[in-house]
Amino acid sequence: MRHIHVSWVQCLTLTVLILSTRSRGADVEAVLRRLSLSQKIGQMTLTENIGKANELYSRGFGQGATFDLFTRNCKDTINHLKNLNQRSMAFSGAPIFFGSDVIHGAGFLEDATLFPHVIGMAATFNSSFAFEVARVIALESRVCGISVTFGPPGDLGVDYRWGRHYETFGDDPTLVGSMVDAFVRGSQQPIPWVQNSTLMTLAACAKHWIGYSMPNGGTDREDAKISPWMMERFFVPPFRAAIAAGSISMMLNSGTVNGLPSTSNKYHIDVMLRTRLGWGDGMMMTDWQGASYIVGRGWGKNVPEVTRQIVEAGVDMSMNPEDFADVVKSFTPDRITPARLDVSARRVLNLKNRLGLWEYPNGFEDQIPKFFGTISNRALATQAAEESIVMLKNRNNILPLPKERAGLRILVTGPAANSRRALCGAWTFRWQGADDDNAIKHRGKTVFEGIRDKFQPQGAVVSFNPGCFTFDDCGGTAAAVDAARDSDYIVIALGERPYAEGAYNIDNLELQGSQLNLVRAIAQLNKKIIVVFVQGRPRTFEPVDEHMDAILYAFLPGPEGGTALASIIAGDVAPSGRLPFSYPTKSDQIGLPLARYKSPVKYPFGFGLTYSSFNYTAMEVLPNDLKLGPDAELMVSVRVSNTGPSFAKEVVLLYVEEPIQAPGEEISFAFVLKKFKKVSLRPSEQVIVTFTLRGADWRFHLNGSISFPLATLKVRIGWETLGPNLTQSVNVIVDPGVAQIPFDARDNPADDAPSPLCPLPVRLL
Repeated sequence: MRHIHVSWVQCLTLTVLILSTRSRGADVEAVLRRLSLSQKIGQMTLTENIGKANELYSRGFGQGATFDLFTRNCKDTINHLKNLNQRSMAFSGAPIFFGSDVIHGAGFLEDATLFPHVIGMAATFNSSFAFEVARVIALESRVCGISVTFGPPGDLGVDYRWGRHYETFGDDPTLVGSMVDAFVRGSQQPIPWVQNSTLMTLAACAKHWIGYSMPNGGTDREDAKISPWMMERFFVPPFRAAIAAGSISMMLNSGTVNGLPSTSNKYHIDVMLRTRLGWGDGMMMTDWQGASYIVGRGWGKNVPEVTRQIVEAGVDMSMNPEDFADVVKSFTPDRITPARLDVSARRVLNLKNRLGLWEYPNGFEDQIPKFFGTISNRALATQAAEESIVMLKNRNNILPLPKERAGLRILVTGPAANSRRALCGAWTFRWQGADDDNAIKHRGKTVFEGIRDKFQPQGAVVSFNPGCFTFDDCGGTAAAVDAARDSDYIVIALGERPYAEGAYNIDNLELQGSQLNLVRAIAQLNKKIIVVFVQGRPRTFEPVDEHMDAILYAFLPGPEGGTALASIIAGDVAPSGRLPFSYPTKSDQIGLPLARYKSPVKYPFGFGLTYSSFNYTAMEVLPNDLKLGPDAELMVSVRVSNTGPSFAKEVVLLYVEEPIQAPGEEISFAFVLKKFKKVSLRPSEQVIVTFTLRGADWRFHLNGSISFPLATLKVRIGWETLGPNLTQSVNVIVDPGVAQIPFDARDNPADDAPSPLCPLPVRLL
């Protein structure tokens, strides 16, 4: 092996996020000059309730932003904002922004359109469609006055025990990065009803920088042990995608990485994110009560001292500080300079200016009929649910159900069978989900209602028996068995209750025993069983797998999920979702994607069945000789043909072989996802699918350096089971004079340590 040393100038190619200090609405510098020191501090606060806002105003600070977790209708939200902004403008001359956890739609607004949670959107493997979904969510939010969304998540869903797994786009950096890109761009498109506008519809806030999703034991906000190689290879890429897409704000990991609180980690925020990744003057906020949480866990001395550390680390806004009287003690010239406060206040004001909040602070009531909760938006939500559902099993092609449906007897049972609350999950009306189904009874259809309304008009008899009283109590199993005796097909909807954050961390991935017993009991009747999983993470079910004839994994599809499932069961829609993670066979199959390269799983990443079949032929990779350089490209193409009887969608996956070396282990090689495309084909139709690979796709992180293949580069289409003709090699020619971009291998250096980001060796394998 030989090393190529590169210069400082050559090694940094930064994607710079340009945040203009002047837009249409206000001269930010003029506003900043008029603010007192206290008012600048007020701009750095994001408060939840009126009581805390009153405290801030009484102390002479004011507030920079607000949010709440209470449900309102759209017009009430606009009126609420009018009162808040009237007070803010009179006090400081600056509007507030209204942020919200717009996780799968504006879930805290009555009658907003709700989509599948983000793990389900990832299962669509359809980035362009995700862009359209994000666009609709942004428009519905902004007309009602919501101007900042706390998302999208760039976290990797690598530990299924973690209670926020469903709030990730899966466990693959390429897939997560693509979805993050789509949601950032979709959210931040110009406001369409403002003529010639460059004002953002909804400001994205990519979260949670960085390493949040791999806490010890799967327990929310516990310490994450992440090596430099793991950090750069798996956790950084989605946020690099967010930066490239222009995410104007970000939210921090509220836990720790390698024992250091992320909220006050200057290296991660100022050096790694702002400087090396080029995020520059983006607006960084803490998660809920960031300073108090650090102190409460014993990671800091007191709130004022931790607040000083947070601001000096590069944070601009504190979300709902618990005791602001303590917090403001940090803002004295001997602790934090006025110049440093100017930096953060300017970033907050810039964000507001990019949103046009000086001109349009309170929403757009006149646009509600055209953009909010429309029929076309609900149709898009139904399509999203359809594309997200993954068919994991279809023994003897039991699905779709027979076209002759007169007299067909279908029983729908299980804890998720007649629950809109289960379909919608958390962040719907309430933090932990709607209190009960009555709160959302007018939204969509349950699994039972969807099947009933689809099949009964065609002469089938569709009945419901709960079987379970809750997700943990299937005390009605005997009654469900009795109801199933006269049925031809039994649809059993299983899964998890709604939950958010640490409310449902688990240590065992096996589905609750009472639900497994429901399947066992009904299986004794030798009926055809279709299982629907309504859950935000994979739960294992090995003891009853043999009893299931078909399995549909619905994730958390939202209120249109019942309609979507019925269409798939009927065969009106062919399932096209694919797993955005590897489905484990047992509870200990968790961890980074590299784990799936080493042990067999129940279903591999990207798996999903449909009602048709596809054939891949004529794979071509050009050129045959790849000369590494800044303009080097590989064109990969393959012919995909629909050889089955039905219109269907296929996800084409492109992999590149790269070296994998976890800390302390020998180098091994694995095919890693680099690109994907979803195509729609009628029976007998075919299409040439083309991908373009560039430098980042064959640049590997290994032992603190950037490595390149010395002799050959292997490219593969799809899984190995598709055939040997879908793997090809190209010759690699290295130009020693070409610079590439190494990464900084240091993970958590001391705050005062030097930062020699470059040069690092570039290694050739």
